[in-house]
This record gives sequence, C-alpha cells and structure tokens, in this order.
Amino acid sequence: MWPQIQLEPQSQGVTDVLFHTRTIASIDSDREIAEIAVSTVDVDQVLRDHADAEPGSIGVAVHLTSPSDFQTAIALIRQARKEVLYHWQFSSSGP
Repeated sequence: MWPQIQLEPQSQGVTDVLFHTRTIASIDSDREIAEIAVSTVDVDQVLRDHADAEPGSIGVAVHLTSPSDFQTAIALIRQARKEVLYHWQFSSSGP
C-alpha cells in the first residue's frame, strides 16, 4: 500500500505504524482511537484543519467511530509519513 510502512503489533489490539523505524501512529482497536505523530509546531494547525482530531499523547488523536474519522486518520498518517520522509531526505543530503 505505502512503501516502507510497517505495522508492528505492540499488544492485543494495539498496532504501531512505523516509517523509517519511527513510530508515526499508534492504532488502538480496543479503544477505537488512532494517535498520530504531529510536530508540536503543527498541532494547532492540524486541529484547525481536521474537526475529527483532538490533542493526543504523540500529536493528535482521532476516535475511529465513523468513515470520516478513518479518512481523517489516514490523511494524518500520510502527512506524518511525508514529514518523516522529507526530513530524512533533507538530513541525508546535508554536508
């Protein structure tokens, strides 16, 4: 689906989403919530842009109770992946 994305079970019902060995999200199917990593400078903007998101322990959280919630979570996971990818690319191209 997404190159270099890995799913790593942490416990029954909890799965981490990893990209370049960094946890970009944690999905808890028992609590029906996705915690998505967002840089602290971007949290307020993400909360303004996504009505389904709320502050979370690693950035933002989305309760997975409707199709729109899943779409929001996927969009935020994609955004987190891009942030890691671009930071990784920029840091690896440095002197």
